[in-house]
Amino acid sequence: MGRPEVNIVTQLGDETTKGTGVAADKRFPDLDVEMSPDDEVKFYTPAGSKAEEVAVPHKRMAMGSYKGPLTYGSLPWILSSLKYAAPVQIGATTGYTWTHDVSASAENAFKTYTIERGDANDAGESTYGFFNSWNFNITREEATVSGDVCGRVMSFGNTLTATPTTIENIPVALGDMSIYLDPTL
Repeated sequence: MGRPEVNIVTQLGDETTKGTGVAADKRFPDLDVEMSPDDEVKFYTPAGSKAEEVAVPHKRMAMGSYKGPLTYGSLPWILSSLKYAAPVQIGATTGYTWTHDVSASAENAFKTYTIERGDANDAGESTYGFFNSWNFNITREEATVSGDVCGRVMSFGNTLTATPTTIENIPVALGDMSIYLDPTL
């Protein structure tokens, strides 16, 4: 019997050193992240044998996808994984400006996360997790985000990090956006 989906949560932890696991102390109620092991094993048949007897693991990682509404809370986490830019506080307010300027000719700094997904009974965990792509879909009815996520080998049988901070689930309202098209190049 499967686990109820209502109990499954996604939590991220901001890795100080890429690939070194940390407590996934941020809960994202708006992001549905699904990851699974993506192992590639090459089998060989030795001389004098009819069966494949040697197995060599070539690729061991976790792959998956994410989706959810476009929200102010999760957007900086997704974009920082693609290209990190330290936030700059706006005057004496609680607001910040995030500038994600992706370079076409130089390496981009990016954040990695320890990703936990599961419930109180079992959680999968992957280090060196990052959002590998970002797709957004804006219609007259909604604004959503989706893409791919990657990480190192996934382990199971973990316990979710206790008492995470829940990232605010504030959807980007369609009236908050303006799209302009420049008439000239």
